[in-house]
Amino acid sequence: MNGGVAPIQTGDPLLFRWARDASRSDFVGERVLVQALIDGQPAGLLKRLTRDGATWALESDAAGYPSIPATSNMRIVGILDQVLDQSQVNPLSTFIDQDFTRQQVAALFNDDFNFGKWGQSGHVAHGNHEILFVTLEKQGMATGAEYHDVFTSADRVHWTSQNTTGPDTPKGRKVLASPGNGHLVHLFCRRKNKGSAGSLPFTYCGIIVPLSHAKEKPMSVDFRLLTPLDGHARSLLNEPQGT
Repeated sequence: MNGGVAPIQTGDPLLFRWARDASRSDFVGERVLVQALIDGQPAGLLKRLTRDGATWALESDAAGYPSIPATSNMRIVGILDQVLDQSQVNPLSTFIDQDFTRQQVAALFNDDFNFGKWGQSGHVAHGNHEILFVTLEKQGMATGAEYHDVFTSADRVHWTSQNTTGPDTPKGRKVLASPGNGHLVHLFCRRKNKGSAGSLPFTYCGIIVPLSHAKEKPMSVDFRLLTPLDGHARSLLNEPQGT
């Protein structure tokens, strides 16, 4: 549905109303969630319901996608009510663009700071949260050349996992299946590891959703930020000023 007047992008949180005790004619022109069988497997489709005489179809708002005939084995289960803002699904959204030490991040997630868990890992799993700590410039850090983290635009970030994480590992599967699996991936990012006063804090960039991935152990993932970089955080987009 990434098209039309109000496009829906990958990872957008959506609010639906149940489509109970109603006929198809009540939803003509609406964006509906349809339960269907695709190649014998149950699947969900978000399409716009249209009608031409006795013919029903499911249309995409995005250009280039063919119409799908609405058949009797399809069932409308919900009607799209609204696309939700990050503030409606992320209780930490008020902290976006603010800086935090690792100890403070642990407190944000109501956890006691433990150095083994929070003090050095670039990927902390806590409940249904996956917390990524990213340092963009690797000079002086014990990392290999295969680690490449960069913002490619205000709402896109390329991330490299730890070398023990791949698409088939528990951490990797949780990241790649989010947010549909109930897990939220949070990004904390900084440009450099240390400054004149010592270790630098991380800027909270909010929830990110996976778009694609490649390679294994480490794997690389391209994410979309639900809230594009703005304010103080936009400095993360700047190219390094020398090495």
